[in-house]
Amino acid sequence: MSDTVWINQRQPQTLYISQFLLYFSAVISIFDPPPTDVFSNVVIRNVLLLVIVFGSAGGAFGIANNKRWGYILGVVAAVAPFIIRVELARKIDIGFAIEWNVIGLMFDIALVAALLHPMSRDYQKIWFR
Repeated sequence: MSDTVWINQRQPQTLYISQFLLYFSAVISIFDPPPTDVFSNVVIRNVLLLVIVFGSAGGAFGIANNKRWGYILGVVAAVAPFIIRVELARKIDIGFAIEWNVIGLMFDIALVAALLHPMSRDYQKIWFR
């Protein structure tokens, strides 16, 4: 029998919630990609989108299975939407960057806060391999 899980309920609350938020972020990023008019280079936009989608799903799966690479991938995928917002602020204006997908911004902030919370960092330092 395999020990592979999609959600690990035995982890601290912050990592448990992070798993849900990472899976949610992956699904939402598919249906609500970054605006195309902001990125002059389509390759950069698509790479960021792939990092968010596959990084979020892979990070959540890795975190659920106590893998250090999953935690690192999850943090990278959680920070990637902020790169898009900085690019929006630089190209268009700061107001549009904040107003674009406000609910998504709240989830992004919650995800980064949960992943970088001291309880999450301490747990992954001790138990992840």
